Amino acid sequence: MQWQDATQRFDEAVGHRLDLNPAERRCLAMLVHGSQPPSVLAAGVGLTRSAMTALLDRLAGRGFVERQRSARDRRQIVVRATDRARSEVIELYRPLGEGGAALLARRSPSELETILAFIEETLALQTQVTEELEAQTGQTGQAGERP
Repeated sequence: MQWQDATQRFDEAVGHRLDLNPAERRCLAMLVHGSQPPSVLAAGVGLTRSAMTALLDRLAGRGFVERQRSARDRRQIVVRATDRARSEVIELYRPLGEGGAALLARRSPSELETILAFIEETLALQTQVTEELEAQTGQTGQAGERP
């Protein structure tokens, strides 16, 4: 729990620094992996489509996201993080990335294999337990408000 609390505290500090609420920060985090349709973002953040539209309007108005026509289907819209958003987020997370890389550089290949296996197993366990808890409570989505 301490690791999760520390991670959440850092993410909240990043959100505060960028003046983002938790749903807005989660949306930007999803866009780091590339453009997404608004429906995928809504499901991932745990918002209704109309609430996601309002969130995207706020982020676009502040220069964090852009809406574009899909290259595959011009009838569809995708959302992408702007270069400004990417650079600001990267700058804030850089100390963790660099510090983590330095920590890993001190480990042997065997230790790194053990660390990777532990992380993969822990993530799988957390996903499983989270999905079971969500099923028991009727909750859907990954974070934020209920749809």
